[in-house]
Amino acid sequence: MFQQGDVATLGPWRLTLTSSVGGAEADVLVAGWNSANAAAPDGLSYVVATLSVENIGTRDQVIGLSDFLVTGKDGVIRHPPTISIDDQALQGIVAPGGTLTGHVPLLVDDFESCVLWFESTLIGGNWANATFALGPSAEVPTFPTTTSASDYVEGSVDSPAAFGEFIKVGDWEVTLTDIAEGQAVFDMATSELRALGQSAPEDIPNWLAVYGKIKNVAPVKSFFSPTALRLADESGEPWDHILALTPPPPDLRCYLLPGASHEGWAAFQRTDYGSEGAIYSTAHLIQVRPYALTDTPKYFSIPNASSSNAAGATVEETDETQLPLQLAVGDEVVTTEDAVNLRAEPSIEGEIVTVLEKGVTLEIVAGSVEADGYVWFPVETTDLRYEGFVVQDFIASTS
Repeated sequence: MFQQGDVATLGPWRLTLTSSVGGAEADVLVAGWNSANAAAPDGLSYVVATLSVENIGTRDQVIGLSDFLVTGKDGVIRHPPTISIDDQALQGIVAPGGTLTGHVPLLVDDFESCVLWFESTLIGGNWANATFALGPSAEVPTFPTTTSASDYVEGSVDSPAAFGEFIKVGDWEVTLTDIAEGQAVFDMATSELRALGQSAPEDIPNWLAVYGKIKNVAPVKSFFSPTALRLADESGEPWDHILALTPPPPDLRCYLLPGASHEGWAAFQRTDYGSEGAIYSTAHLIQVRPYALTDTPKYFSIPNASSSNAAGATVEETDETQLPLQLAVGDEVVTTEDAVNLRAEPSIEGEIVTVLEKGVTLEIVAGSVEADGYVWFPVETTDLRYEGFVVQDFIASTS
């Protein structure tokens, strides 16, 4: 493993790690590049590595952020995050004899032990790969590759695994432990997925997410891909027309060191229109097949999700009906929760006009209505873009 200041000759490159920073210092750098850059996800922190490279070959060479990865204590191998770094990133075309210096932003669970990996996407094989010590106690972690489950179930189409049971598929040990549907998925979603839901709120009831844990039992690094889990019908045939969504964090798909484990979400949108106009929205099985060419698929049966979302129920449902709020036509109210549905009709089955964030100001346009066991108020947004009904449990008077 190369240390800071060492010169590493790697194929056509000479690479030197000139500095690395983590914690608050890295946060300041990332925010300074662009104030819109997101804070590090829970459990992770930013690390910024600065490297100098020299092209010692005889032709132009390309280097970029995708050539670098990082590991910490958890054994997850992470690529640089998608953030704005302007012209300070280590990426570009370098002519023979030319040099380039730039930053590589990274996310890791533990800065003290983190290791930078150089694996060029353009140089074949691993002969030009190398590792660099970023943290003061940098070390590539090791884990036992023995299976951790005492007993695996068959996981066939005829005898699928239940949630909480373990299956082994190729080089992976897999279990699924939780499921969410509709509004529950939206509530956990990233800003990108929320934006998708707000642009097409009628699709939200057909979102489904499953939470699982995986372990790489192979002797080499392995990638658990976004297509490793697929919804399937009762015959085990996967649905090609189903959309894979950006899952709520943490994301189950990942690149793991041998023996390392990880857990997270995978998400799907079940609604699609077939050639005859049919809506496919009932899944029976989840197929697990990390490598389509070599792995024999195995299956989990899909249980009912929580009753609060199993039938497309949404954020407006509560345990009991309250007396109507004392609100008059023309009064202004504000939403008190994130992801409040504005519906076209005062019904939990009513079309979702839009999904309102916390703090949106609305104007009461008529008296309250009691329906489906809830008190609804007809409202319109103050910019007059939307009008519909909201359940009173998620609004409060501004006066």
